[in-house]
Amino acid sequence: MFALALHRAKNVEVMVVNPRAIKDFSRACMQRAKTDAVDAGCILEYLERMPFTAWQPPAPEILKLQAINRRIEQLHTELTREKNRCHAAQFAGTSADAIAHDIEINIRHLERRIERMQESGLQLVRRVPELATKLAHLVSAKGIGEVSAIRLLAELLVLPDDLAAAQWVAHAGLDPRHYESGTSVHRPRRISNQRGLFNSRPSPKGRELGPQHSVGGVASSSTNAFQPGVVSSRQNHGGRL
Repeated sequence: MFALALHRAKNVEVMVVNPRAIKDFSRACMQRAKTDAVDAGCILEYLERMPFTAWQPPAPEILKLQAINRRIEQLHTELTREKNRCHAAQFAGTSADAIAHDIEINIRHLERRIERMQESGLQLVRRVPELATKLAHLVSAKGIGEVSAIRLLAELLVLPDDLAAAQWVAHAGLDPRHYESGTSVHRPRRISNQRGLFNSRPSPKGRELGPQHSVGGVASSSTNAFQPGVVSSRQNHGGRL
């Protein structure tokens, strides 16, 4: 949102930098310390040396669709927590009956809210011909329904149009790294552990270890697609900020 707020300001141009580029630049400058002052100096030096590429935000309807999708993800997270609490309450006996009943009510309420948000996303897409066409293309693929298609559209449409195939793969979190050194070292490609665009939703009940114990799934955090990194700005008439 900071990038959007700067973009709306008068006489200000915005550049969004991949944080990996800043991190690698800092390493190239032999910086080992990690403080706010060091980070600020490194970012400033990066901007002084690298060309300033003005950032253009996605269309308003795409940002709205992404906001709806992010809200759905938040509701899914809370729904999973409530299902885990309900699962735990089932082993507490009659002493937790009132609690389990209240949790079940909230679970149904969250499910209805998720359905309403999903319907809002579908209506938004259907009102925009370009988005409706993309939705039709996605759902024509086997295994992709409207809910998954909305999620894909919300995260992919905010990316630049000129990405190469390898960059699309990297944004999805499937980053096969090629490792080669000299003429004798040719390691097989492997998937890196870089985070992808989407959250991994935890299992509602986790992996059950016994009648009284369960371990919930772990959700990895996703990158913010339309704000992928460090935000810098400059005034139109002169120096960078």
